[in-house]
Amino acid sequence: MRNGEYRDNVDNKTNDDISYGPVVRTSKNTVDLRGMRVEEASIQLEMAINASRPYSVLFVIHGMGTGAVKERALQILQNHPRVTNFEPESPMNYGSTIAYVK
Repeated sequence: MRNGEYRDNVDNKTNDDISYGPVVRTSKNTVDLRGMRVEEASIQLEMAINASRPYSVLFVIHGMGTGAVKERALQILQNHPRVTNFEPESPMNYGSTIAYVK
């Protein structure tokens, strides 16, 4: 293999090739929005996304309640330029959403 061939392969990385590391919840990568009003939760979530390290995972705990905070959180995650993808709640992470921040 020539050096030029290797370099071309490295330079052509796509978003699918980027590693976000292990999806492990810690206090540093978790924002807890439970008990907040929608406006306060929106501000906290925006601040958490902006404070996240590049190519990291953010756990957004929105709880179950009336669903208003969850609905707003999903809107923010869907439209935020730093969020590449998110996993809606499932039986394994009920009441929370996992966001991938670039």
